[in-house]
Amino acid sequence: MHSDIQLSIVIPTYQRINDLIVCVEKITESCKYVKNICYEIVISDDEYSKTTQSIASIFPNVKIIRGPNKGPAANRNNGVKHAKGEWIIFTDDDCVPDKNWISEITRTIKNKRKIVGIEGAIHPLYHTKCNLDECPVNLSGGNFWSANIAINKKVFDEIGGFDENYKFAAYEDMDIYYRLREKGEVPFIKKIIVYHPPRIATIYGSIKKMTRICESFAYHLNKNGDYLNLENNTDKIKYYINLNLHFLLHYLKVLNLKQSFLKFMYIIIGTHIFLFFLNKKINI
Repeated sequence: MHSDIQLSIVIPTYQRINDLIVCVEKITESCKYVKNICYEIVISDDEYSKTTQSIASIFPNVKIIRGPNKGPAANRNNGVKHAKGEWIIFTDDDCVPDKNWISEITRTIKNKRKIVGIEGAIHPLYHTKCNLDECPVNLSGGNFWSANIAINKKVFDEIGGFDENYKFAAYEDMDIYYRLREKGEVPFIKKIIVYHPPRIATIYGSIKKMTRICESFAYHLNKNGDYLNLENNTDKIKYYINLNLHFLLHYLKVLNLKQSFLKFMYIIIGTHIFLFFLNKKINI
């Protein structure tokens, strides 16, 4: 396939050198299937280790920059600041892009001239038998998750990029999706695929990060309440409870007792944490 589109693949990273090398290998392989492609891989490293910097000497078109250490949203924005492409493609450092990843992205950009962004599919890299594995699977769209998205660089700059008030990896990608949708079309393309490894969580670890998740979600609903048709705090609390109740019932149905317990905790304890941050207005 021919391409004259300039692409910048931005990867935020932190202490995942082995996963990152595999990711870059697969991206480089994917680019070989597109003729006359002009691309760069921009890695924003929040650790900025010498090991990560050495990747630039192994792979062509790779640029390693120092990350800002202010969370994933800020790390992605930092990568975009050093990007030269017309389109910015985002993936995570532990993802494995499909061999047709870049060819399908360039095909979509050329065939759908009015689009401002693209949502790709996320498949699990493998399956586990653990009841507490976490993997952002997206097979049918509606989840603009940063493991596999593309955004027109000009539009990205117009809407201000990722909101760096999201300090934790939660909802910052859906936030930019809402703003992006106001600028044009953002189709889901199921043939644009990355594979994401499941991460094995623990009850303790999941409860420990509950506060950060609730804080991020409260900020998200305070900022995007109008977009989600949430008129007041009562609507936002109902939205929070109903969302967790939906997942609780799902996990009970499939007899996943550990996930059911966690969602129960998010309803019983997390609601109070969520309410605290809901009333604590952060600058929006």
